[in-house]
Amino acid sequence: MKTRIETIEGFWVIGYKHVGTTAEIPRIWDKLNATLKIDNISVDTFYGVCIDFDREGKLHYLAGIQDLVDRSDVEKIKIESGRYIVATVENGIPGIKPAFQALHEKTDVQFRFAPNFEKYLYPASATDHVIEVWMPIK
Repeated sequence: MKTRIETIEGFWVIGYKHVGTTAEIPRIWDKLNATLKIDNISVDTFYGVCIDFDREGKLHYLAGIQDLVDRSDVEKIKIESGRYIVATVENGIPGIKPAFQALHEKTDVQFRFAPNFEKYLYPASATDHVIEVWMPIK
């Protein structure tokens, strides 16, 4: 797994929020993709933001993009500026959880409290897409 350190400016991700298990997340992506199709919006970067886990162990997750029109049925979350450790995911979507786990096990970085996120890159000229996981560090 390739890793790197990035420093970014903060930005907003706008999309649909899910509270529940990871097995239910594909439904929220289906909803986002349907909205993009209806609104004729084409983008090459998508974000899956892992906001937090609640006391019941449910994941709070937002599937979105940076450019979605702020509508009444969407929510937004701020991706904080700062340093992140970034890993390129191997083996597609099934590789996301192992990538996050491998980053959590790193001892040479100090994590900070802010949302983690998945970044899905679908460049128009590419034949394959790239998935990265981003974790905030000090």
